[in-house]
Amino acid sequence: MAYLMKRWSQGGHPERSFSKREFDFTLRWNVAEAAARYRLSHGRLVKLRLCGKTTFATSEAKVIEHIMGPGARNYLLRPGQHWGLAAIGMLDRGIIWNQHLDSFRKNRECFQNALRSSELTRGSSLARKATCRWISTFSLQWEEVDMMDAMGELTVRTALPLFFEIDADELGTEELRELRNSIKGYFKAWEFFLLKPPIYRVFDFLRSLLGGPSRCKEAQAKVRRVQMAIDRLLSRIPEEKWSSGIWLPSIRKMSHVDRRQMCIELLLASADTSSVTLYYTLVLLAQRKDLRQELVAEIEASRAGKVIDEASLRSLDKMDSALKESMRLKPVGPMILRTAIAEDAIPLESGELRVARGTHFILNIRDFHVDKEYFPSPSDVSPDRYKDPSQNRLFTPFGRGPKSCVGQHFAMLEMKAILCEVLQRLEFRTKQDLATMETRWDIANHPVAPEAFEVRQTEKFCQGRGEKFRLTSRSSGLPEEQ
Repeated sequence: MAYLMKRWSQGGHPERSFSKREFDFTLRWNVAEAAARYRLSHGRLVKLRLCGKTTFATSEAKVIEHIMGPGARNYLLRPGQHWGLAAIGMLDRGIIWNQHLDSFRKNRECFQNALRSSELTRGSSLARKATCRWISTFSLQWEEVDMMDAMGELTVRTALPLFFEIDADELGTEELRELRNSIKGYFKAWEFFLLKPPIYRVFDFLRSLLGGPSRCKEAQAKVRRVQMAIDRLLSRIPEEKWSSGIWLPSIRKMSHVDRRQMCIELLLASADTSSVTLYYTLVLLAQRKDLRQELVAEIEASRAGKVIDEASLRSLDKMDSALKESMRLKPVGPMILRTAIAEDAIPLESGELRVARGTHFILNIRDFHVDKEYFPSPSDVSPDRYKDPSQNRLFTPFGRGPKSCVGQHFAMLEMKAILCEVLQRLEFRTKQDLATMETRWDIANHPVAPEAFEVRQTEKFCQGRGEKFRLTSRSSGLPEEQ
């Protein structure tokens, strides 16, 4: 029996090997963990079947460069089980996992319009002001704070007035907490449903008949929770506001279900992922005080006595590189999934990889970004590595081409705006180490157990403790989502 299992797991028969690999990628482990394990045991290019189609899990540079570069327009879809996408509201809706090309292109245009230059300027200003108000609540004494939670709330407090014309203070502590917790829960439901084979529903039903918990029902409850939170949020918007700004008018004529899904995805993309990257970057800067001092010097030189604006943020090259290095070591999106919409041929060292229409790719960005062949001394924190054109070209945290992250420019400006204020006005420390931090892939790559920071205002910027503005959580973090 042990021999047969070994032959099955190592590919004794092609069909058994593919079945074993599909089981590993969808049920035994999540996609990120399975891709990392197979990278170690099988190399940079692994063939399997996923969602009934041929799939390649890869950290091979030539494949990633082709799919993100010259071949990008051929990879506009992502693999996913239709029943799972329907369960999370993404089937042919929104932009993130929309399987309908015309709908995807139309909806992506709405996101692009909402993130044009004027909104980027306003967004960076809102992020800076929210951060300054938060910082004003501290004193010169060290205090413990849940930095992961704080960054999450700051990004939500930026997104609500920018896109929904709602001041976060209007929601109240409980509603804001519920909105944020529902978003966290949606990530877990998304990861659960995305690639599970349809037969899983049968096993889950049988388990519930035997008195066990129904994982499907638990995940569906998380989806309903975020849908209800967004419905409450949209109901708060006065009629006249639906004609102002850019985002609300663009979704106003959509069906209620489509409008709600667009808003869910907007908050997922604009708030949660940026806050996690900010947390990883602050952990890195707490470890590297020399790098932090360099960034402070760069900020002060750029600011030169004036309020920092969008042009100043764009000029912060050292900060840009520090954020890149944080994203390389701990990418929020460690796996980029793509599906070919037409036949293709990808050049390799040993020939070419023939790609049939419908072939799926799992681009293992996490392992790719720490492969010493592509990024020398990968464990070293080296923001200067992006001066090397080759490493800068290969760095791919947001994807590239027409399927790339539509909010990447906004995300970088928002994170820079927040970091500018934090680095100048706060001292901070933590025992957490970025290299050894345990993370889990719930679509976004979240820390398993983020540790508290200790923070205090710097003497130079201390202006007394503010009393009017306090985050919904100070040091203990938000209650776990249910």
